[in-house]
Amino acid sequence: MTSSIEVPTELVQAASLSFKFRISGFLWRAFPHGACLAGEIHGDSSERFLEGGLIQTSAIMQLTREHGYLLAHTFTGSCYVLVQPAGAVEQYFGHLYTHEVPQGLED
Repeated sequence: MTSSIEVPTELVQAASLSFKFRISGFLWRAFPHGACLAGEIHGDSSERFLEGGLIQTSAIMQLTREHGYLLAHTFTGSCYVLVQPAGAVEQYFGHLYTHEVPQGLED
């Protein structure tokens, strides 16, 4: 028996972009969970997690913004693109420095 995961259009659009950082995966509807984020993982580059599974990241160390998306950089060196966060991620992690990638470096 096989099952297919329906991938939201917003995730497909985000995955089609080139990012400055090496992307570990895309978190759909991520929300703060302690010092970490939890959310549905898609496009896991390490293939550790099942597509569409719920994961918790390691501690969030920094937030950046690129192509209009928040990128969460973790203690273990992962970088997740947050697509339609479910929680107030920027407010929750407001003590972390969030910056935009300078223009011209996004392409």
